[in-house]
Amino acid sequence: MRKNNTSDKWIIVLAYLHRYGWSLPILVGSFLPSTFQRWTYVICFLGYAFWSFIGYKCKWKHIYFSYQNTTNLKMTANSICWDNVKASVAYGLPVLYLFLALICVFLEVAH
Repeated sequence: MRKNNTSDKWIIVLAYLHRYGWSLPILVGSFLPSTFQRWTYVICFLGYAFWSFIGYKCKWKHIYFSYQNTTNLKMTANSICWDNVKASVAYGLPVLYLFLALICVFLEVAH
């Protein structure tokens, strides 16, 4: 088994950024006035939805690692098996976050 090289470490950093990184702008946005708050949510939710969906379709390693992290598995650079990722998760999460973004847009327009 080989040791992690530099590119593997960056892929793992991207995986953690995909999994947790978008929550920091959400947290910061919650302290903004309501209009900016909702648009921060829209941008974060849409960004996460598209990043997840495109990453799954393009088979980006860091997206696979992010899904491994979700299920508390060790991130394995040498053995990526996309068949282990449930389609309900791969498509369901982006749809959920797209739906949340649309709710925020609706709330902003209705306001």
